[in-house]
Amino acid sequence: MSAEMLLTMLAVFGPAAVLVWWFRRQTTSSPPWIVALAVLGATFCYFHWPTLVLYFWQPWSTLLWNRGINRDAFPLLYPFIEAFGMAAIPEEAFKFVILLMVSWMPVMLASPKVGAVLGAFTGIGHAVGENAQDLAAGVGPALLSGGLKLLVTTSWGLIMGYWLWKARAQGSRSCLAVAILAPVLLHGFSNFGLFVGQDVGMPYLDREELPPWPVLICMLAMPVTLLTTLVWGALTVRRAFWPNNAMHRSRGSGVS
Repeated sequence: MSAEMLLTMLAVFGPAAVLVWWFRRQTTSSPPWIVALAVLGATFCYFHWPTLVLYFWQPWSTLLWNRGINRDAFPLLYPFIEAFGMAAIPEEAFKFVILLMVSWMPVMLASPKVGAVLGAFTGIGHAVGENAQDLAAGVGPALLSGGLKLLVTTSWGLIMGYWLWKARAQGSRSCLAVAILAPVLLHGFSNFGLFVGQDVGMPYLDREELPPWPVLICMLAMPVTLLTTLVWGALTVRRAFWPNNAMHRSRGSGVS
């Protein structure tokens, strides 16, 4: 095995191992790590399964891969359907179903950090499974996958797990809606901005032309949603693992 391959493997799997270690340090004996690692393993092994199902479902195949959409007439529709229909909705729904099944175990209601950790592990498992595809791409893409993509995917899982815990603990349907809708929307619009840039914006840039303003606005969806995801994920970690400090600071800001 070459040194470059070793560096690539370290870039892909190293950050995920650090995250797992950090969550293990923060949660001590809870949640049960057999369950947590099973959640990670399930999303690692089957991260691509929902997309494959939709790929072989004839209406989606005709609509997307066989170019059933008139891309010249509707240049933004194709990336939108691809971002949500082929990525965000099936992938986040798959993780949500896994967490929903696990959340009915009584021990999983112990604390908000339990929901956050299990949600984060769905994100880590999904990211590692997806990032493993970059092993042949070299160190550069692997660093991007092991860094930014891992943090973003883990943040979506954190948000989902934390709000699902709140939904179970409080019996709140609105929290349940946030648990599934927030990751789907953040995931979908980040992919939408990326796909618009690749499919619609790049031809203009290749011709050294500025894309039309609707295309530019859609391309901005990616950095905006990525930044929102990372900030929301950091706030979720703070609320789940250090709720007393977060509450104290929020109250302290109004104390004279």
